[in-house]
Amino acid sequence: MGRRSVSRSRGYAFESGLTRQINRNDGWYAARLGGTTVELPDIIAIHNGRSMVQVYELKSGLDGALYVPAHQVRRCLDWCDILRAYGSRGVVLSFRFHAAGRNGRRPKKEYHFVYALAHAADVKCHYDGMCKVSLGDGRWSDLVPADEFYGDMFSGRA
Repeated sequence: MGRRSVSRSRGYAFESGLTRQINRNDGWYAARLGGTTVELPDIIAIHNGRSMVQVYELKSGLDGALYVPAHQVRRCLDWCDILRAYGSRGVVLSFRFHAAGRNGRRPKKEYHFVYALAHAADVKCHYDGMCKVSLGDGRWSDLVPADEFYGDMFSGRA
């Protein structure tokens, strides 16, 4: 299996696993949408009882940093606008760093962050969990971990 196939397989496993995890939370329904190839976000999660929707973009890999380009953030923000009938809408950026890194062995880590800006910008997440959004002119700002907004929805994830 080539590197691209392995990468795609890992991405699919991340999307499927996170979808199952969200669906285990009472009242939530999540579905994989097909991602970048069809200009959709990776996952949409809905809680009708709370009138909430979350639009997800996921990245996984072996590198020390993973990136979400501004155009993919823009796509998620556009879907939040399309789903404006829901009272609470948000973009969640999820990152999985795989165990086998280029610099030797390391544990697998997973992080989830809320993208709370109204405009789209590039996002970079480091293996240590620091996630920053570009403000332009070389300036970066921290993103807020999703568990501060959504409680234990992501507990049990490695």
